[in-house]
Amino acid sequence: MWIVPTICNTFILLLSLLGIQYHLNIFKYPLYLTIPLTLGVYIPLSIIFTLPTDYVLHNIKATDKLSWINMPDKVILYIWKSNYWTTFILTWLILPMLLEYYRSGHKDTIRKIKDSIRENIKFQLIMLGVSLIGLIYLLIEVKLSFNHLKLMVIALSHIYTLILATWLMGHGLTNIPRNKWIQGSVILNLNHNYLRVPKLVDELEDTKISFREDVLKVIVLKQNYTSSSEEDFQFRDWIIKLYDSIPGDIKEHVEKQYLHDNTTIDRDQLTEQYMTKLNALFKMNLHRLIGYQSEFNRLVSKIIRLEDVLNAVSTRELRFRVDNYRVLWSPKFNFIYWTYIQPWANRIWSIVLATISLIILQSEFFHSTKLSLLNVLIYTTGMNKYPLLQFVVSSCIFSYMLFAALNSLTQLKIFNMYHLIPRNSDPVLACWYVMYIARLTIPLSYNFITLFVSRESIFETWYGAVCVI
Repeated sequence: MWIVPTICNTFILLLSLLGIQYHLNIFKYPLYLTIPLTLGVYIPLSIIFTLPTDYVLHNIKATDKLSWINMPDKVILYIWKSNYWTTFILTWLILPMLLEYYRSGHKDTIRKIKDSIRENIKFQLIMLGVSLIGLIYLLIEVKLSFNHLKLMVIALSHIYTLILATWLMGHGLTNIPRNKWIQGSVILNLNHNYLRVPKLVDELEDTKISFREDVLKVIVLKQNYTSSSEEDFQFRDWIIKLYDSIPGDIKEHVEKQYLHDNTTIDRDQLTEQYMTKLNALFKMNLHRLIGYQSEFNRLVSKIIRLEDVLNAVSTRELRFRVDNYRVLWSPKFNFIYWTYIQPWANRIWSIVLATISLIILQSEFFHSTKLSLLNVLIYTTGMNKYPLLQFVVSSCIFSYMLFAALNSLTQLKIFNMYHLIPRNSDPVLACWYVMYIARLTIPLSYNFITLFVSRESIFETWYGAVCVI
């Protein structure tokens, strides 16, 4: 009974670590960052197994058996409770604290912790103030009684995450098949990537301009306030560390600019507050620059590969100008694979994923009714008579729903500030994304359950109880 759940959860844990490692070298950071990040990704991914197990076990006939995952109700309830409260603590306390800790411009650990606490208290007070203003308005204008207040607060807190999860999932369900269809044509894919270049170049240049202003200040400080004199001792190491963090090409360009620039920083300006603010802006703009530069390099490499595929039509032999290490076959087979096999595979995948997306989206509109296509697929076709098949289909569909939401979250540039960088993300980016990934756990689970007429499950019973406590 415990072998399969243990294997599945171990696999999901390894998958979580690989996903984090792909964007952030997690093992070079301390455990107080590694553990929350891992939990924040593991919990949403674990429901791929937990939710279908819970639902199938409580919607099969007494004569049917699913012994290899037949977990007791108490265990399933404990899993849901632990997931809920762990996610709550991660998203409202631990991850926001870590995010502000790594975002802080202070140099020493104690001041970073104080800065993190102060920023989070400030955020919570702002949220409380806005909530109180809204509450006073509703009490006066709508005549709400205090008996309804608790229910309203609970409803609003769950509606926010549910709307966010539904929007991200809907975006992914339409965008993923569309992108696969575009990748089914070399010319269409190449033109699609060409159209992305101008906007990305503008964003990259704007980021370089902002970063160069910070770099110029660091160079001015390096040239004037890093001598061995006692009066320069306080900030010397800090300035040198910032100077060493400047990328070589930008450093060379700005140092030439410095020779003809009149930028000056008086000694009276050089305070701890000034250095803290400069350090925070420097780190933020540096990581934005790395992000846009990495995205631009990947886009250029993709365009070059697609151009190589088109240019190989005349010779019918394909040799890439970049990424030659990926070539595992002969030039002739490479041409056949990249010109015919991969595009057709993408088109087939696009049709399959579009069909699944259509089923899910239609089921969203007709949720909890017999008109829901997902409900029809599971119950009208008789699939529910085969618990293992029902479990596999439910798990696959729910995995696609979760993947669609995660894909939208990681691909969209939120506030034009946060976007993940393969192998080059910093802890601030990681904390922000993991915080929102963790928030998808409960709303996506609830969203999946509502696609069926029968919602009997430990999750439905417990979640309904939570919402009326």
